[in-house]
Amino acid sequence: MEHHDDSEHDSEGEGEGEGVPAPIPPPEANNLVFNQRVEELRLRRAEEATLAVNLGRKSFATYTTLSALSALLLVFYAYTTRGKQFYPAVVFLSTSKVSAILLGNFGIAFSLGLFRVNTAVFLNGLNEDEMATIGDHLKYALTETCLALTMFREEIGVSIVVMFLLLLLMKALHWSCDLRVMTMRQTEDGAQLWHNNLGLCALLFFLFVSDLAIASSCTDHLLANGPSVEILFGFEAAVAALGALGTMMKFTIYAYDANLGDVVWHNKGNFVFAVEFAGERANERAEIGYSHPHSQLTN
Repeated sequence: MEHHDDSEHDSEGEGEGEGVPAPIPPPEANNLVFNQRVEELRLRRAEEATLAVNLGRKSFATYTTLSALSALLLVFYAYTTRGKQFYPAVVFLSTSKVSAILLGNFGIAFSLGLFRVNTAVFLNGLNEDEMATIGDHLKYALTETCLALTMFREEIGVSIVVMFLLLLLMKALHWSCDLRVMTMRQTEDGAQLWHNNLGLCALLFFLFVSDLAIASSCTDHLLANGPSVEILFGFEAAVAALGALGTMMKFTIYAYDANLGDVVWHNKGNFVFAVEFAGERANERAEIGYSHPHSQLTN
């Protein structure tokens, strides 16, 4: 009996010690699970980004529609309450604080609409990173321009507000073109680079010509009437024209380098540095020229 008990105890101990280990999955299975999770995460983020874009579009469309309706109702109210006469209605719209707020809000919505239309037509839209970068630039530009306008607060009127919105719109379009050129640095298909970005080239040329026209108009106004707020807008237009020229030159360099294919262009960095250095020096010259209007007028 004792021997039998010992044998049973030994058999139970051997059964407990001979536990079968859990099977180790092969590396291929682990990689498959990892890839599936990565793909699920990518799809989830893509869906969230799509929902955010659609929500932003709906919000912008709602804002634009409400701004346009409020401006139209304001004009209708001014026209009907002023005896349906044009001049009294214009006087009311130009003197009323409520009309200034509503029309100013409509001007902002109209500027945003122009920006979206131009980027959609010429650049085929902007991605999230480009929009975020432009938003950051716009915050600083808005603060700097408002601080600069405080020196000419006695001249601020409707025309200055319109020029201010036009300045911000032009700046945003310039940033869009520059960011798109920086994105194209990773493009390898040089044969299609020019063909696929004809809209970018057209927008850069239009911005360059517009900047030159604005800078020339501001310079003529300064020469005829003396220093005024035109100094600010003329300087910004001159700097923007130089920036557009530099962006076009960098785009040409990147397109030429991509067109070489597997051939390494060792002087590419030197050309890019030369373009950026020349642009900085030209910006300094423009700033000096518009910072001393009295000397420019006497000369």
